[in-house]
Amino acid sequence: MKHLFYIILFFLATISYAQTMVDTSGVLNDNLIGFSFGKAARQSMSVQLVGNLLRNGKYDSLKLLMRSEDPALLYLAIRACEFEEKRKRLVLSPEEKKIIESAKMSEQEIEYCSGCTIRETSTIKELFNKKDCSLNKQMNWWLKEVVRFQK
Repeated sequence: MKHLFYIILFFLATISYAQTMVDTSGVLNDNLIGFSFGKAARQSMSVQLVGNLLRNGKYDSLKLLMRSEDPALLYLAIRACEFEEKRKRLVLSPEEKKIIESAKMSEQEIEYCSGCTIRETSTIKELFNKKDCSLNKQMNWWLKEVVRFQK
């Protein structure tokens, strides 16, 4: 009986922690990058937005997000634009490249998660300098998946 109590306590704690990323209306926290988190294993709002723009070829809107005050949107937009530039589907102007270089030095923090219980925080600068961190690995996979369904 004692073990059953601990098992139930563990699951309740995990569900409670996962639900802190979702507000009372069920909308995902938009200050977080998550490719599959929470009880429902859904994408964060920032990931959904950038994914939809990328999938639908809305490159002008994607470029506008590189000026965002939201560090999650800023990071995702830069990574998506650079990815599409390498694929020769997007051309970045010299001004946009300056914006990217400046943003890559930002000390703004991004919170991201891998699953429902592992949350990490890094600055944008750290993320662009640490190629082996979990967010960058997930980002590479996600970008390839999104463009498979491009219109």
